Amino acid sequence: MAGLFLASVGLAAALAGPPPLRDDEPLPWPRAPELARSPVELLPAFRVSLPLCTGASVRDPCAALGPALGGELATLYRPTPYFAFGASASYSVARGSLSGAPLAAKTLALGVSARVYLLESGELDPYLEALLGWGSLTTTLAPPGGPGHDDSAFGPLGRTGGGIDWMVSPRLKLGATAGLAVLLLEQRPVSTSLTAGLEVGVLLGDSL
Repeated sequence: MAGLFLASVGLAAALAGPPPLRDDEPLPWPRAPELARSPVELLPAFRVSLPLCTGASVRDPCAALGPALGGELATLYRPTPYFAFGASASYSVARGSLSGAPLAAKTLALGVSARVYLLESGELDPYLEALLGWGSLTTTLAPPGGPGHDDSAFGPLGRTGGGIDWMVSPRLKLGATAGLAVLLLEQRPVSTSLTAGLEVGVLLGDSL
């Protein structure tokens, strides 16, 4: 009887067929691309800022000037993903009118800069920045029908701020930056200016 029972069980199992297959497990979500940093960065930028002048009184030409527009070019060496240093040059012009006469203020700055980056890979590349250098401010007033008047001053310049870049590809990034610039001119009050800019980064060299 036992043998007959076992044979019946085996026949029933054979007729039932193999157990149903389990559904395939869903694939994991794809990871974001790991965009490593590059050791050399070429950074042209467009900047808009308040004019670098004191504005201490209504007689100061600073009160007659509009926002300053200009550009900056920086080259950075980034030995580690978290730190970079290099040099930069910038030029901007603010225009206005004083007593009916065209007025312009031109700022030229050369400096060395350093950045502390907060992420070592990924699409976003935020940072803090400091710049020290030398700047010149030339104010030109050109009254109609009369000779123009130029006033130039020079002095140390500094800027602090930060920004965030978006890695478009391993060789290109776009970013926005903002900060505060300070210019110390001879025999004049301290000149300060809020500045903001849009930046394009070209990345060179092997990834870190």
